[in-house]
Amino acid sequence: MLEDYKFLSDSFEEKKIVPLIIAVVNFKNEESDLLRNNIKGWYSQDVRIMEAPEDLFGLLNQKSQKVLVILNESLIDPEFFRAIRVSGKRPEIISFSFASSDLGVLRSSLDNIFQSESPGIGLTEKSPVMKELIKNIRILAKENHPVLICGPIGSGKKSAANALHKISSRAGDLIQINLSSFGPVTTDKTFEVSGKNIYLQNIENLPLPIRRKIIDILKNRREEIRLFLGTSLDLGAFKQRDPEIYNLMGENIIKIPPLSQRKEDIPIIVQQFIEKYSSIHNSKGTSIDEMALRSLVEYNWPSNVLELENLIERLVILHGGVRISHSDLPEKILKNVENNFAYPLPPNGLVLKNVIQDIENSLIGQALSRSRGNKNKAAQLLGLNRTTLVEKLKKRASKS
Repeated sequence: MLEDYKFLSDSFEEKKIVPLIIAVVNFKNEESDLLRNNIKGWYSQDVRIMEAPEDLFGLLNQKSQKVLVILNESLIDPEFFRAIRVSGKRPEIISFSFASSDLGVLRSSLDNIFQSESPGIGLTEKSPVMKELIKNIRILAKENHPVLICGPIGSGKKSAANALHKISSRAGDLIQINLSSFGPVTTDKTFEVSGKNIYLQNIENLPLPIRRKIIDILKNRREEIRLFLGTSLDLGAFKQRDPEIYNLMGENIIKIPPLSQRKEDIPIIVQQFIEKYSSIHNSKGTSIDEMALRSLVEYNWPSNVLELENLIERLVILHGGVRISHSDLPEKILKNVENNFAYPLPPNGLVLKNVIQDIENSLIGQALSRSRGNKNKAAQLLGLNRTTLVEKLKKRASKS
């Protein structure tokens, strides 16, 4: 039966997402409309205009809702504060006034809040491509339409499916099925569904009997079922392979870029995984030094977030509770750094002193790695006295 393939979490998932509602409180009609239109344009986010304290009180007392209140600081009504206090909730509050602030300041504040509401590990909102992706997830989550999720292996398709499901607030757990390991299927009885939320991985491997059932669900738009279909093929290849399913998806498609196209996200993802696996393996205090982090950013990650996750877990197990250093990284990443050892002059120039320091740190790290931490051998590789190398290492440690 389908339930045999059910599990409640996946390797990318970090926390349960509670739907966020933004309440605009005590503004003039034209100001409220301006705020609502701008916020919906920025984030496709639900915005409620609260004209009376009892409206805010009622919103705060809805279950499974997280409320962000934007208060008019130029026209403070104590009754709204009383409504918040009596509700017993502690919503996040932003004070805003068109007289003293502009929309850019408001958006910056909201960006910080939405960053903390990230849909899960691997789906950060640092890089421009991921900001756009998360915006699309929030839009599609509010509909009941099926969604096709495209992305290379390990890029976070399961994480996107989890985010779509959780932000949507649909009842029930998300059932996840990997069609690559489904085995031979000769009848569609294996796929009896009713009132389900289903994510099918590797939809390009869809067995024919199940494909007929999927086509039926897509054509009839059954409200009690929500389907997420994942494929590691790029969109053009999937369209060629299965034009019927592609056409039935309409505009409900999410494309997840490879990690190499969103390197700005890597430091955040690394920290997420360090925190996750430090907790799992009871290795609190684990951190990573700047040179090691820079090397992780420079690496291309052919298996994307999944490869990065596996590496960070291994590093936490081996070096948990201490600082992960450049020399702790695997040989393939260190060789990548050596092969890409170059400093092109940026268009706006650079600070030469800092670049020289970076070069020195990189070479010291490579020498320590090649000598497996032996300072005598590392000093010989660098043409230094051992005492000089030790002093340089002490200076690096004091700055980190």
